[in-house]
Amino acid sequence: MTKLRIIHFDSIDTLRATTVAWDDLWQRSDATLPSLRAELLAQWVEQFASSDQFHAVGVETEGRLVAALPLVRRKVARVFDAVAMPCNEWSSSGDLLLDATDDGDTALDALAAAIGELPWPLLWLDEAVLDAPRWQRLQEALVRAGMTVAAHRRWQVGRVELTDHDW
Repeated sequence: MTKLRIIHFDSIDTLRATTVAWDDLWQRSDATLPSLRAELLAQWVEQFASSDQFHAVGVETEGRLVAALPLVRRKVARVFDAVAMPCNEWSSSGDLLLDATDDGDTALDALAAAIGELPWPLLWLDEAVLDAPRWQRLQEALVRAGMTVAAHRRWQVGRVELTDHDW
């Protein structure tokens, strides 16, 4: 059995110190936003939050990151202490990074366990793509870890089907 190690990135300096490993995971992940790369994520935190609000959780196996979730501390509805993905109305630097070649749930179970041990009572995941397989698998892992999961869509995006590849 492969040994997993939980990594807590408790500052953007810690994130920057592991840029190569973080960006390697980004390359192997289905999450494609360039703003998920380590340096751009650190710059987002510097502009819209602060280093002491940043906390990411990662899972490493055999010296290689296989899952990571960047988070920032914030208040939800100005009342509840939570951690949320780094995103706002203007830009997003948050998403679940998961090695797309890993189809097992061991890394996600470890990530869910680490999330359950965080000192914040609420995990608020704005902009999570609920239909994406990686997010569905994380929700299942959170349930297996004994957490309550509630998901609802905040908005619906209309799409226009193009026929004959022409307007």
